[in-house]
Amino acid sequence: MKFKASTLASMVIALFIVAIAGPLRAEEDSPPPAIVMASLLDAISLDSDEGNLGLNTVTTVFMPEGSKMVTVVTDNEGTMLNQYTWKGGKDDGVFRDYRLSTSSHGNPNSFKLTEEGEYVLVFAVDGEAIHTLPFSVDVGKSSSLYKPGTVYRMDGPWEDYGYLSFKNDDDDEALQFSLWLRTKGKTKNGTADAVAKVELKGPRGELGEAEENVQLKATWSEFTFEFGREGDTVSGEDMTDVDGDYSVEIEIDGKDYATFEFSVDGGEIAMQGRQVREGTDPTVYIEGGGSAWWALRDGATESLDDAIEIAGSVDKSEVVIDARGAAGQAGDNLKEGVDNLKKAFKGIRFKKQ
Repeated sequence: MKFKASTLASMVIALFIVAIAGPLRAEEDSPPPAIVMASLLDAISLDSDEGNLGLNTVTTVFMPEGSKMVTVVTDNEGTMLNQYTWKGGKDDGVFRDYRLSTSSHGNPNSFKLTEEGEYVLVFAVDGEAIHTLPFSVDVGKSSSLYKPGTVYRMDGPWEDYGYLSFKNDDDDEALQFSLWLRTKGKTKNGTADAVAKVELKGPRGELGEAEENVQLKATWSEFTFEFGREGDTVSGEDMTDVDGDYSVEIEIDGKDYATFEFSVDGGEIAMQGRQVREGTDPTVYIEGGGSAWWALRDGATESLDDAIEIAGSVDKSEVVIDARGAAGQAGDNLKEGVDNLKKAFKGIRFKKQ
């Protein structure tokens, strides 16, 4: 894969070639900065009527003091389609919220993804990629006779992931399971009522369940269920008291929807998959914020190599340019920053790592 810097892809490249040594750290002994996964999935949406890509506030952790965050949208070949800047709020311990500030397409929520295909969101802090999220857009005709037209749908980790947590982060309180749901079929903006049943099973058989009426939308929405048993709440300790394998089974309107597997080892819910920091590329690590245990649903598969390659596609040994200086305070004057980036990278070719 090669990028010519005179194209818009130069702005993607500019994110990752800031002249800084080593990975960013809020403190010398802290983990690398990350975005809390649940907040990220809640923040991203695609309007089913118009195809507008929406980005709302995200929660980050272990951010360096005064750091700037930028997000780019690329296609699956790494060509930049849009760029966003974010404004950080006040710290809450090691957490910090970021809200959308500017977009290279004007109104931050006016950028459209109306072509079917695969895309990648890359989040960078002070020039270093901290997270990459691949997703796809499906374009089709509405399945409703009463709401005809084109429907845009986003697919990705919303469909495949769920997580356990304790209410108020206290294992003495209710054990919860969260996942993302949306309407079935290709329907335009609207709602549909459904009944969701969630069962928790473990070494002692069924530990608890939850059954609720839910209102689904055409876009992904997060739902959280509290487990109960015979009128009592199932606490986190009810699960962690017994080591072994557990499963969360979900039915929607009486039909099997998904199963998620967990395990308890030494009185603690075990991390798994991309939530195991050791051996996981930092740009696809799932940050639970210290209070969520994630699982990929049974039968789901992930292909993250292309997204990881896009996030790390610049050979820093060949070109080292301070993109923050070249951007000319892009957050304050985006047009000037874009023009300066093009000048800074004119004639330079970049090779993949």
